[in-house]
Amino acid sequence: MYISHLTEQEVSTFAEAMVDDNLGQIPEDKQAHIKECDTCNEEIIALVEILEMEETFVEEVGSNLHIVSENKPTKNSTLYYTWMGIAASLIIGAVILLLLSEKSSSTSPRIADEEQFMEKIMVPQDSIIEKEIIVETPVKKKLEIIIPEVEKEDELLAFVSNEELEKLSERYNVALRSDDVEIISPNIINVDIESEINLQWVNNDKQDLIIEVYNNKAELINEKASSENNYTITPNLEEGLYYWKLINSDFDLIFCGKIIISK
Repeated sequence: MYISHLTEQEVSTFAEAMVDDNLGQIPEDKQAHIKECDTCNEEIIALVEILEMEETFVEEVGSNLHIVSENKPTKNSTLYYTWMGIAASLIIGAVILLLLSEKSSSTSPRIADEEQFMEKIMVPQDSIIEKEIIVETPVKKKLEIIIPEVEKEDELLAFVSNEELEKLSERYNVALRSDDVEIISPNIINVDIESEINLQWVNNDKQDLIIEVYNNKAELINEKASSENNYTITPNLEEGLYYWKLINSDFDLIFCGKIIISK
């Protein structure tokens, strides 16, 4: 399936917003996309680190260049332009290496690992200034993108009914009785997130039955074969809407009900 990623301009805008601590200017649909898309997330994090590293690097070099000796280079001197060329080359090289590293690794984490870069700038031997300058950037802190609006939306989606399973459940909106099995549990079971869920029926002939539990995306999350009269689900499910089915040994559907788990 084709995924529309952020443009270079959108990636740049989001990275600048993170550096300025101003995520509120980013549209909600772009924030939701960034949370789900690893590729765009990695590009934004890489660009944020580059912007922060470049700012720190330039400040460090500018500070050290003014303390090297009594013969300080002026803006119009050859030595001044030599220094600026070295600093520009190192910044461009670091940017290229970071971009190549981020693009080539398919298993890199969404949040970049802590790294510490050490670069040495050596004054040319034929210069009248003989001084070694060491530029060290601080350890990077882990960056996290947290979008509360998207998290709240995910919680609401957990209670959206599934059309196909909902139709099955409506067909069994009252306790039914098959030839050999009578359902005891109600069609809709409401429990809190810390409670056990006890599914009950009467299986007088002790025939083999299959119990299946689905989430509201119709994904099978629990399955059990039993000849007993009940099945207990321990409190390990997250809050949301679930469906359960009871199937006989001939794979005929005996019952379909709903389970609603809330805090």
